[in-house]
Amino acid sequence: MINLEALLYAVLGGVCFGTYPLFIRTPAALAAKPHPIVFQLYKSTVVFLSSFLFLLPRYVRWHAANDGTPLFVFNWWGVASAALWIPAGLTTIWSVPIIGMGLQVAVAASSSAVVSFCAFWLLFGTKMKEHSCGGTCVYYLAPLYLFFTVMGMVTLIFSEKVATLARQHCCTLCRLNDHNAGPGNYQKQVNVPEEGAGEEGNHGANGPESTRMVHPTTDPASLASRAASVGRFAMGILMSVVGGISASAQFAVIQQGKKYEQVQFHCVSKNITCPPKLVESFDTFGSWMVSFGFGAFGITVLLFGGLAMWQGRCPLVHWDVLKIAGVKAGCFWVLGNLGTTLAVVRGGNAVVLSQALSTMIITSGFWGLLWYKEGDLSLLRRFVWFLAAVCTVVSMILLGMEKLNN
Repeated sequence: MINLEALLYAVLGGVCFGTYPLFIRTPAALAAKPHPIVFQLYKSTVVFLSSFLFLLPRYVRWHAANDGTPLFVFNWWGVASAALWIPAGLTTIWSVPIIGMGLQVAVAASSSAVVSFCAFWLLFGTKMKEHSCGGTCVYYLAPLYLFFTVMGMVTLIFSEKVATLARQHCCTLCRLNDHNAGPGNYQKQVNVPEEGAGEEGNHGANGPESTRMVHPTTDPASLASRAASVGRFAMGILMSVVGGISASAQFAVIQQGKKYEQVQFHCVSKNITCPPKLVESFDTFGSWMVSFGFGAFGITVLLFGGLAMWQGRCPLVHWDVLKIAGVKAGCFWVLGNLGTTLAVVRGGNAVVLSQALSTMIITSGFWGLLWYKEGDLSLLRRFVWFLAAVCTVVSMILLGMEKLNN
């Protein structure tokens, strides 16, 4: 049975995670060209300050109860999770202006979904439903649903190319049908020049555009520029993959760190209550978020100091631009992190993270298609994107139903 609560939290986290890169691509932010560490500093500061908001309602209850339970317990696992988040944030900030918001999020989310599912199912013992095929024969549907989920993600990524290929295929069929209908119609469609048109008729200024021979440029400067552009794009894709793997490791720390501590305190079994300090240290609405905030802010400040030493001066912080874009990106990231963390705690990393990432891809693709108008905006491309989004959502729900509650 699907964990509905975990799914709802995963959707919330995915929507917010898919929205926060919007503010990296604002015209003002692109014009300012802030260093990724500078932009990350704004995000980390928002994460650090907002984490204390979770302690305010807890303080009221703690003060009223006065039962000896701790208000805050620092958790080094939270710092480790933040240390893995920093590379994911930096690669996102660096690659979005290069390859676009929709493509960056899709590549990062796809790689993260595959890595997290395979790692937690094959290495960390997450149990999936076994389906009988007679006798001792069993098979799993979870990998099939993961495959369809990833294929949906890939189709979302390349929806523009899929639409273009479909359009070209339809045009080819139309030409073949016209050719079979009769020579006269075929000649009108392809505009074949008549005999005797001469050299100018075939290759001159007045000849048909389709008959001109276009030779690829061999200019060294042009080739070098094209190679640099391709290399930059490839690096953007690579950074997106690295960011996706780093993000999956960030959430893996939450689940595996908690299991490790429960083993140390001998409270793995559900009928044994863990010590109050351990429970509080992993509380999503309390000590965990504060510990994560401390780690995120501290590590980013160290990176900012290293950047200043490397440049020999204090880097430009672009306060006039990033006080809005950076803060908004940080706020949406905090909501996304909260939703995804709650989903992982309640439903595990293997399946829930794939659900959150699928929602993230759909959200970012929606913004990239309709807000930034990235690529082809034809009705066919929108139809392909919508169909892929529906298939991805259905596949991720079916994938969630395959996980067994441990």
